[in-house]
Amino acid sequence: MSVNYEQARLDLVQHVDLHNMLTQASHQGLAFACWRLPNESTTHVIIDTGGQLQKGKRSLESSSPGFLVSPFASEARSEEVFMNADIHITSTGDTKTFDVTLDPKRSTTANEWIGQLQQNKDQNYFKLDQSPVKTTDDNKASFIHFVEDCIEAIQNEQFKKIVPSRYKDQTLDQSLDPLAQFKLICDRYPSSFASFIALPGIGTWLGASPEVLVQMHGNIFKTMALAGTQRVNPDQDLREVAWTQKEIEEQAMVSRYIINCFKKIRLREFEENGPKTIKAANLIHLLTEYEVNMAAVNFPQLGSVMAELLHPTSAVCGMPLVPAMDFLRAHEQHDRELYSGYLGPVNIQDATHLFVNLRCMRIFDRSVRAFVGAGVTEGSQPEKEWLETEYKSQTMLDLITG
Repeated sequence: MSVNYEQARLDLVQHVDLHNMLTQASHQGLAFACWRLPNESTTHVIIDTGGQLQKGKRSLESSSPGFLVSPFASEARSEEVFMNADIHITSTGDTKTFDVTLDPKRSTTANEWIGQLQQNKDQNYFKLDQSPVKTTDDNKASFIHFVEDCIEAIQNEQFKKIVPSRYKDQTLDQSLDPLAQFKLICDRYPSSFASFIALPGIGTWLGASPEVLVQMHGNIFKTMALAGTQRVNPDQDLREVAWTQKEIEEQAMVSRYIINCFKKIRLREFEENGPKTIKAANLIHLLTEYEVNMAAVNFPQLGSVMAELLHPTSAVCGMPLVPAMDFLRAHEQHDRELYSGYLGPVNIQDATHLFVNLRCMRIFDRSVRAFVGAGVTEGSQPEKEWLETEYKSQTMLDLITG
């Protein structure tokens, strides 16, 4: 059957109903992603109508347009999941004007699927996984004991820094509307990467991350070191924020990690800007940015190479990487899933933006699970690390509880 893609595109432009589209995709087991880049007003939505996700390592530079997702435990990027942008919709600000792009090479079912949207409007809710069985993992005493074990291992010189994580469950009286929550994230956290994704077998996730893993636009490559956490004081000038020695050292470790990755590939020509204090949601952090002109250094594959070297960063795992990862595998009692992995659009509008999946939660039928972590060094105090995870979890849970 021949497909008139231009007619299908025009039909979508005239009848776009994002809520209807995404609930239908959810019930049909299709993968989709919604996102908004930091400090921008354009919302993007892609739907993979192929029904079969692509898994495994891929070249960022030669990839077809789409959205990439990786869990935390992905060695050499082997567990990446890719959604093709068979349908790509953009909208700007509060306008009801949409632009639609279809991929005629990939999606032979796009036209048929679009036609069905107008017929199936009774399923106006998202299909969500059942809530997980309650566990005792979210326990203050056990987390503090975990942090104490981390500090002891640092004192025994097993590693210099480690990032233990935990999750926090919140039960709900009724199911959430993830699209409405995504819009709330966009409004409340304009300087973060806002995301709402649904992946069959992996779940429905919302996120608000401030941390770039890899960014490429034209010949410019960017990454960042982000560490140190304090709660926001609305009356304080960010230029006057005081940081403790522990927080400064923690951020310096992340910066050194990036520079060591550059050294591994003998890359010496890069710009470094920072550290400086930035606001992200209800928290402030120390930030150092790095930029490379890929044409000037004749390194067109830098994005793919650095993504493999950087993940998992010392900001979400530890330093040195291997002993820290081994320790977490032995002592962390839960699966991080997508938390502290990475995600983002690839080759959409000639740019790639991968973010570390920091402030995030998985959405279930009658509950949500927010994942958080804390950077532990020799100078850490277990009680303060617990409080830091509480502050971080509220970034997402405040959206649910108001």
